[in-house]
Amino acid sequence: MKNITYLETRTEAKIDLKTGETREVEQTTERTVKVEQEPSFIKLYLQDICKLNDIPKTGSKLLNELLKYTSYDNSILLPSAIKKDIAKKLDTSVGVLDNALSKLTKKGILKRKGTGVYVLNPFFFGKGKWTDIKKIRAEWEYSEEGRVLTTVEIEQKIENEIEELIEN
Repeated sequence: MKNITYLETRTEAKIDLKTGETREVEQTTERTVKVEQEPSFIKLYLQDICKLNDIPKTGSKLLNELLKYTSYDNSILLPSAIKKDIAKKLDTSVGVLDNALSKLTKKGILKRKGTGVYVLNPFFFGKGKWTDIKKIRAEWEYSEEGRVLTTVEIEQKIENEIEELIEN
């Protein structure tokens, strides 16, 4: 973690109760916040992610479309209307799209969270602040099947972070 110190200046209006005059008073405070830096990264292109994970071109095109629907928690909501739109854009059927989603899930690029809800692997994709991406990463762990979603690990990490905040 890195400490960042900055000056915060506030301007307040003060009223002289004897004369009724209003004057502005500036108050400067020095503040220090702890900021966790984003780790070093390498820019990797979508086609390379697909190549390294043995995903066919159709999967690459689908991923490109899915990224447009990604929220800041790396989740993608795919109700049937959106699936139909994506299938139309890709000039394919919803059935082929569902098969491609299954393949991306088996390859560990996506995780199915529920009906029509997927989460992008945060080790490949991240949208938003590093602290938020790090929390999403805490939900993924390695296993023989690839990365698996867990919630116990998240709860433990949250407890550890709370204890650390209390100690500091």
